[in-house]
Amino acid sequence: MLDTSQDLLFTVLAFCALWLTFFISWLLFYVIMMVKRAYQVTNSIKAKLELAERVLTSIREKIESSASSINLLAASVGKIIEFVADTKTTPAAKPARKTTRKKKAAPVEEEEEYEE
Repeated sequence: MLDTSQDLLFTVLAFCALWLTFFISWLLFYVIMMVKRAYQVTNSIKAKLELAERVLTSIREKIESSASSINLLAASVGKIIEFVADTKTTPAAKPARKTTRKKKAAPVEEEEEYEE
């Protein structure tokens, strides 16, 4: 089988090439798996950022619509306050109030008795 030392060298070199091929394949497998994992993480981050963007856009739209409603409400309250202030300052607009206070009784004068 091994006639010369050169045959032994070729056998050892073939065995080393086999182990080197196995090691490179194993290393390549792990590098590919790391790249695949990085791709999945990147896609996950991208999806979460898109979700956050949609949420923020929705919140902004709700705030903008609420702001326009608040402006309308503030203008309405201002008109109501103006109306109430005008009715208080106009004397003809004041309704006649009934007094509910009891009148004080007039002091009774004692009759003086005259002696005759």
